[in-house]
Amino acid sequence: METDHDHVTRSCRPSYARGEASNGQAAFALVYFMVEGISKVIFSLTIRPFPNWGWLLASGIVTILIAFYLWASLPVTAIWLLGVLLGIQLICEGAALGYLAWQVRTS
Repeated sequence: METDHDHVTRSCRPSYARGEASNGQAAFALVYFMVEGISKVIFSLTIRPFPNWGWLLASGIVTILIAFYLWASLPVTAIWLLGVLLGIQLICEGAALGYLAWQVRTS
């Protein structure tokens, strides 16, 4: 037997499941990593005359590989994995840009 309270409680629940929200976040992160990686590769090829431009190229390739890894594990991607992959990407980007800036400054 259904009461009025059960109807109100059921109608206040979100219509999507928890997994659908994390899949949406994973898809957004996938697109972000892919665009970021392609942009870094193009930018690194543009600044080829500068010394050590390869570090930025390597950072772009790592970001693209992260996007492919995320795409391969998309249906079962956990929220913590998004954070770990974003952390790896930010560390690679910071190291590459820092090293590039250091080399430009010393030359």
